[in-house]
Amino acid sequence: MNDSTSLKAKAPVKLPEADGDFYMLSRTLSPEDNALRLKVRAFMEQEVQPIINGYWERDEFPFELLPKFAALGIAGLPYQGYGCPARALC
Repeated sequence: MNDSTSLKAKAPVKLPEADGDFYMLSRTLSPEDNALRLKVRAFMEQEVQPIINGYWERDEFPFELLPKFAALGIAGLPYQGYGCPARALC
């Protein structure tokens, strides 16, 4: 084996994007439910991820996120009216 050939740099291999759906549950969801899943994921990545470590270290809760979470319209009782989304999420 020639030293010059064994030391050649290999082109970097592009790794696949990380996917935390190990059991492929998203494939079992309806298009509507999958859209909801992606909506929540985007919220977590954009609003929560950038600030949550500091709150964790200080043992505090990011109350300023609550109005933004409420604006998603995904939480509440399955009753129609009174500001509820009329859809059970459990």
